[in-house]
Parts: sequence; C-alpha cells; structure tokens
Amino acid sequence: MKSKKRPLHKSFYSFNAETNFELGCMMGAAFKQDAKNGLKRSSQSRDWERRNRVSDKYLDFTENEFPSYVEELRGFAEGSGVSFADLWPMVIGSDLSQDKSEKCTAIVTNDGSLIGSTEDFDASVKDEIYIVQKTIRDITVFEFYYSYSLGGESISINSNGIVQLTNSLVHTDHQVGIPRNVISRWLSETAEPVNDFEKLNKLTRASGYSHTITSLGGPVWNIEMTSKNLVVTKNKTPFIHTNHYLSELARIQSEEYKEGVGIGTYERYESAIAQAKKKMTEGDLRELLSDNSLGKEISIFNERTIARILINLKTQKAFVWMLREKELGWVEYELDFL
Repeated sequence: MKSKKRPLHKSFYSFNAETNFELGCMMGAAFKQDAKNGLKRSSQSRDWERRNRVSDKYLDFTENEFPSYVEELRGFAEGSGVSFADLWPMVIGSDLSQDKSEKCTAIVTNDGSLIGSTEDFDASVKDEIYIVQKTIRDITVFEFYYSYSLGGESISINSNGIVQLTNSLVHTDHQVGIPRNVISRWLSETAEPVNDFEKLNKLTRASGYSHTITSLGGPVWNIEMTSKNLVVTKNKTPFIHTNHYLSELARIQSEEYKEGVGIGTYERYESAIAQAKKKMTEGDLRELLSDNSLGKEISIFNERTIARILINLKTQKAFVWMLREKELGWVEYELDFL
C-alpha cells in the first residue's frame, strides 16, 4: 500500500506564462480580493496622498531600467480590477515609509547548501503571504510572495539554482529612484550574481535591503545597500543576517538601530550565531528556526513570525511552515525545476 502524500498548502499557487504581462494578469486574478483589501487599507493611511503625489517619479526610473516589471504590474492591475495608478504606490510603499518592526532572520550553512529563514512581519497580514511558483518563459522562481507585489522581497530560489534571502534595513539616506522591491525582484531571477552586482552600482536606487545570495557549491554573497552606498561581501558559513547592517554602512542606520533597541535584531543575530554550526542537519536547522528562548518578542521564532522555510539544495526540497495553516506543520515541496 502506497503512503498517502501530505497535502500542499491551500496558500500555494503555481503560474506559467509566456510574458510578464500575462503573468501579471494571472496573478491579479488570483489575488484580486487581497489587492482590493490592500487598497482600502492603504487609502485610509495618513500618507496615501503623499504616496500618490510622488510615486510617478519612481515609476520613471523603473520603466527606464525594468520595463517588463512595469508591464507585469499593469497586467496585475487588469487582472485584479485595481487601477495601476493605485497599485503602484502600494508596491513601492516600503520606500516611502519604511517599517522598523520587521524581524526576519536569514541563516545559511553547510557551505551554502542548507538555508533557513523566518518571515516576520505582523500577524494581521498572515493571510496575505503565499507560496508561489511562477514560470516566465525559461525562468522559474519558487518564493514567499506578498499579494499585490512584484515578489522577490522575501526568500526565493530560481531555476538557475540560486537562492536569495532579503532582509529589511532602515537607513537615513534616500532618494527618488528604483524601488528596492523592484531590485529584489530582479535579483530573484539572477543567473550571474557577480555581473548583476556590477550593474547594481550603476542603478539609481531609492533605498536598500540586505540580499544574501547563494547556490549549491557556490559562495555566500551578501549585499548591503542604501540609496547611494553598496557593500558586497563573500562569506563563510554559517552566515547569519537579521535587520541591521553588518558592514560599515551601519554608520547611516537610524539611531534606534545604532543604540541596539527597537526590534531585537541584535539579540536574534547573536542567538543565531551562537547556535548555528558549519555542518547542520535539516532537523538541527528546523530546531533553530523554532527557537523561542528569548521570549515572544525578540526570539528567532517570535510573535510576528508568519512563515518559515528550510531549503536543502542537495536534495532539491523545501519545507515550509505557514502561520495561516499552522495545523499542517512543516510541508514538503519538491524543487523539481532545478
């Protein structure tokens, strides 16, 4: 008698498209209600008028460098019934008012072949994060996806075998330019990271994230960015990143980060550093991603954790835990596109 395969999450979606516009139409139709709810919530915020007033300036930079992503968003707008004029300010919102309370933890070990991440935001948005596998022509990306976004701003693995983990950072230099969520989407599809790092230096960026990028047998790269500064490092494992700068760019963090208060980023970092090892099993890493030893507010697994993922590049499998479907526990996904 064959064993019954465990079900995938209801929040898992798969898309296959020939163009970015077609993909956008598909995803807009799938996440229509989330987009409408997001617009209702955003339009009631204090800075909504300001977002709309300045967002076109960011659009000009984006269309010049990444027109296909703008076309995808136009498709999303068509599929969801939300106007592009309203969708765009929502997509770039993190550049216009950065969230200082995100608490994600990225962990890379086993020479880059074993990767883990917690996605920490707010329990109120637990039903707006999904597991998405999307294919556009010859590139497939498996990722955590926030509805009505471009994707790429969390954790992803693409069919080139490259994993990207994105962590929010808060810094004091900003400018009108390409939104960091657009840059994250672009890097989520990379085939040649080193070449793309060179291009990053030439882009007019609005702000920046931390991007940890690795592959099986490859180095562990970390890029920390602001609008005008960029530091690339090549790291040994285990490598940890939370929500503060590890490089000299710490000098332009917001003051509360310099003082080490606010979101527990230093505590989570030190806790993960103390527990991570050069060689770990899946069980070891899963235990670390479940660590709540510092209490509900600042532990690696904390009250704001809405999703967790473990990726094993050697076995080509991912294991995903979602708060919205926590009764399923950790669910296995075959990364058969690698």
